[in-house]
Amino acid sequence: MQSVLSLPFGLGYTIDITQTLTALAAAGMPARVEAFDRLQFDDGRTAFLATPDPTTTVIDGDAAGGRSDDVILLPGGSEGGVLSLVRRYPDLVVVNGKRGRVWADGRQVHGTSMQREATSGWRTVFAIARSIVMHGGGTHAIADRTGIPFDDVRAAMPALGSHVFHTPIGWEATDRPALVDWALAAYPGYGGVRTCWRRDATIDVQADQLISLGAVMSDRWAAQQSGVFVPPDRLTAFFAEHPDVQALGYEPASADHATVKVVIPQDATTLTSAEGCSTDDFITAHVIYEDSWVTANTDAVNGLRQLLHFRSDLAHDLRWHPNKGSGEGRGGLMLQLLSLTLAYDDTRFFGSVMFTEPDHPDDPPPTILIDHADEPPWFRLTNVDATEQDPSVPAMVEADRIMRFLLRYTPERIGRTPADFPQP
Repeated sequence: MQSVLSLPFGLGYTIDITQTLTALAAAGMPARVEAFDRLQFDDGRTAFLATPDPTTTVIDGDAAGGRSDDVILLPGGSEGGVLSLVRRYPDLVVVNGKRGRVWADGRQVHGTSMQREATSGWRTVFAIARSIVMHGGGTHAIADRTGIPFDDVRAAMPALGSHVFHTPIGWEATDRPALVDWALAAYPGYGGVRTCWRRDATIDVQADQLISLGAVMSDRWAAQQSGVFVPPDRLTAFFAEHPDVQALGYEPASADHATVKVVIPQDATTLTSAEGCSTDDFITAHVIYEDSWVTANTDAVNGLRQLLHFRSDLAHDLRWHPNKGSGEGRGGLMLQLLSLTLAYDDTRFFGSVMFTEPDHPDDPPPTILIDHADEPPWFRLTNVDATEQDPSVPAMVEADRIMRFLLRYTPERIGRTPADFPQP
């Protein structure tokens, strides 16, 4: 048998309504305290006080039977459901004293709106910023890369202001590192809806299956695909339409126990600007960062940030200093970077770089093998084409320039310093 009173937490809690009275007065509805649970307005009306916070109360439960609450006090900054409440019950007066907002007669009558107007087309602005800082290019090229209509790209460009400028070869970022960081830090999120699922299969098997259904992959799995050292133990799959994952053997799960999260994003550029089967590294970093601040996630985001800085600088260098030589029998020759692969340990590295020739797309891509060297320039290049080993061959020249740029950017990866790679 219970021998002591059972009292709910918060019973007898004293609520400070100073800010409530101030907000009401500012809204032209001055009131004074009539009793511990009610106010009286200057026009003679009496209003009973209530709070939506279940841990606090200004009324006695036994005395409140059959009584309508006339003033709702919002604790702190909580305003969830306010618009629906005041529209449904226009006789209520709802007050957020902390923020000086008052609702009455079914509408907000005082204070700044809690629904701020976002910059028109903000998703477009972020997608354009990501495209410019990583690829440059003209307005048509940006539209093609992001999937945003040309007119929308042109209309959104003024929002970036002085952070971008136009050049003879297209748009460029005024300060590339700063624009990369802004696009990472300021992006509010892709929105939409998410569902969580679990299946007893490896992450790679699940990723391959979802990709075959048209998914764009993100999260730690995508980060590792980009070369960031992070356990590839989480998947977030973006779809334009939600697939029937239960038919594939998935079961609903909590966010903590899910093996994959399926997202239908509000920001459609998440899908249209994807890089292959993965979201671009900006979106991948956002997905990881918003999950939690555990060390593995922080390290992954920092790794993606460093990678974005490097790729932005490298792409800018290749745009403004393209290799133009005199290919034998071809007149002018321009190469475009097709792929760059490097594997490191503490002091050594090896890899390859491949190019494509836009004027000869059906030819085998020039490929240069890269190996470590113990003396300047600290790397050795070998052309896969045994007849093209001369250092003046365009592919060899371009590979040499890329390697000097790369190693100057991160010399500590092979135990060197920037002084070992002087600026040409």
